[in-house]
Amino acid sequence: MPAIQEKSLAWLLDNERLNFSDNALLGDQIECYPVGTEKPILTEDKARSRTLERWTMHSERCGLTKEQVDILALGFGPDRGPKYADSIYETGMTLSELENIRTILSSESVPTPQLLCWDWDGTVSVIEGMLINISAARASLNRLAGIKNMSSSIGIHDIATYYLGGQERMAAFLETYRLADSLGVKQMIVTANPATASIHAILASLFEEEGSGLRIDIEDVRYIYDEKWISQDRYGAGESTKMRLIGAALERMDTIKAIHSEWNTLENIHRDIELSISQGQAIMDTYKELISSP
Repeated sequence: MPAIQEKSLAWLLDNERLNFSDNALLGDQIECYPVGTEKPILTEDKARSRTLERWTMHSERCGLTKEQVDILALGFGPDRGPKYADSIYETGMTLSELENIRTILSSESVPTPQLLCWDWDGTVSVIEGMLINISAARASLNRLAGIKNMSSSIGIHDIATYYLGGQERMAAFLETYRLADSLGVKQMIVTANPATASIHAILASLFEEEGSGLRIDIEDVRYIYDEKWISQDRYGAGESTKMRLIGAALERMDTIKAIHSEWNTLENIHRDIELSISQGQAIMDTYKELISSP
């Protein structure tokens, strides 16, 4: 990983190097971290043995029970064809890369960023793609499991384990997220994946399950092609990119800070006025006591 620049206001963690190409748009404001591995090549002519190999590798690292794996296989397994199993990344963001981010965040020599942006596919998730409606998919998988007389069922947390690649990796992600949160760093998922509601559901479930006290708002999972996140007046016409979205988020954070600063100033003025009135009233009370004394 490259060294963090002192001036960087936001960090972007992303496995797709192409997303860093327009970084010059914002000068030194965003530091880009290439992590994980590039997107798997999806082809329909993969041998079944390769599809089975990738699925077996992934199901083992997830650490789920055999029956839970069998239920997930109804939706994602080798029998569904290569487009599902071959969408599995070799790593996603690795444990050592997550540890390195924690080390840099903890360093006294590196200024804490205002904003930490996580890519989803291939960075947080080890799967390329996401179910659009994860609750409906879970219900369908459990219905199929019942039809096949499977005694187990799966929850959102089990699906989260599938997407994040196992307990060890989820724990490392949580530790990194929690550290940034404790330092007051705002965090967002910035993704080209439109299934933002499902991504939010997975993270909300993960935070709740682990009892971490962390939370994520639906607005903090941002689809880069949603025009509401980018001001065309500021950046002009052009394709939506992660850099443009992050730049707009930094601008919004500055605006909110300015509003808070003005509000605090007004509160201080109001408090001073109240104090002056209180002091004036005390003087008047003392004066009345004096003139009424015999």
